[in-house]
This record gives sequence, structure tokens and C-alpha cells, in this order.
Amino acid sequence: FEAPLRAFQVLGLTTRSVRRTIPFVGRDEELSTLRETFQRVAATGGPSLVTIVGEAGSGKSRLADELFAGLDQSVAVLHGHAQVPAGSASFAPVAAIVRQLASIDDDDPPEQVAERLRELVDGCCDPTETERVAAGLGLTLGLAEPRLDESAFVQDVQSGFLRLVDGLSAGLPIVLAFEDVHELASPMLDLIERLVSSRHRGPALVLALAR
Repeated sequence: FEAPLRAFQVLGLTTRSVRRTIPFVGRDEELSTLRETFQRVAATGGPSLVTIVGEAGSGKSRLADELFAGLDQSVAVLHGHAQVPAGSASFAPVAAIVRQLASIDDDDPPEQVAERLRELVDGCCDPTETERVAAGLGLTLGLAEPRLDESAFVQDVQSGFLRLVDGLSAGLPIVLAFEDVHELASPMLDLIERLVSSRHRGPALVLALAR
């Protein structure tokens, strides 16, 4: 270029800000079903689970993205990717969501991670449960050594995440999207089912994408 150009640094992308340049065709009925399900969740104040099954490359993620793009900006969309973090691989999707909510980076020191977890829990849960819920979530980020009793470890993580979701959905509906569900471990699959197993839980739409 002959003259200097003004540049802008990209600091981050969200589902709503990603440009969808390829036309979305052939999925109007499925998208309508997802939108109606979300509207029912918001109206009834209860949770719902939708499983999207299809071969690799069939457009499962694109379908979910189209739903997210049409939601109000006030609706939190939480992405549980099955990438292995520093903590427990069994609950990698939980770790991904917690990192998203608490703005935690891979190179953050443990003390800073613990503080951000407490701030996250303080902002949406009962203050008397802050330490217990934050400790359970911290297990997925490697803040403590896994316990010898695997059942206790699983229970603490599941309980902490359920409390967090209950707190987040107390005010507005939320959406949780879990990809590659067919690859998840049994404790994580059980947790996904528990997210919608009680009518007393808040308005949360849970999407499970699988092959």
C-alpha cells in the first residue's frame, strides 16, 4: 500500500459477532424448533435438553450458531468444549465454561484463578456457599489434587456446577452448549442430564451436539 492504513486489533470474538458468510439453507424447521424450545424455557422458567445428532460436517454447530445469533444480548450463551484443560479431562466442558465466565487464561497464577472463581460465585450464588462452590469448580482447573475417592471428586464438581447454573439462571434464561457429547465421559454425561432433571432448576436450555 502506498499510504499507511489504519488498523484495529481484534481482541476477541463471540458467536454473535462472527460473520456467517455462507447462506443458511435447509434447516429452517430445526432452527424453528430450537427457537420455540428456548421461548418455552423462558416462559415456563424451567430447563430443557435438546440433543442434535448428525454426521461430522452436517451443520450441527452452524445450526446452534444461528440460534445463538438470534438471541437477545442479555442471554448468556455458555460453550462447553471437550478440550482437555490442566485439571480433570472428565469435566473439560465444565472447565471451559468456568474459564469463559470468570475470564481465566491458561497462564493465570493459581491465586488469581481462585480469586476470580470466588468473585464469579459471589456474583450469582448464596454467599454462604461461596467457598464450597468455588472449591468444586476449582477442581476442574487443577487448583487441588484429585481426591483418592473418585466419587467424592465427581460429587463436588457436579454439585458446584449445578449451584453455579442455578445461580446464573435465577434472573434470566441461559443457554449451555456441549459439543462432541459422544466423546464425553460418563460423569460429564450424568451432569448434563442432572442440569434438566429437576423442575426446580431455573430457565436453562441445554444443547448437546453429538455424532
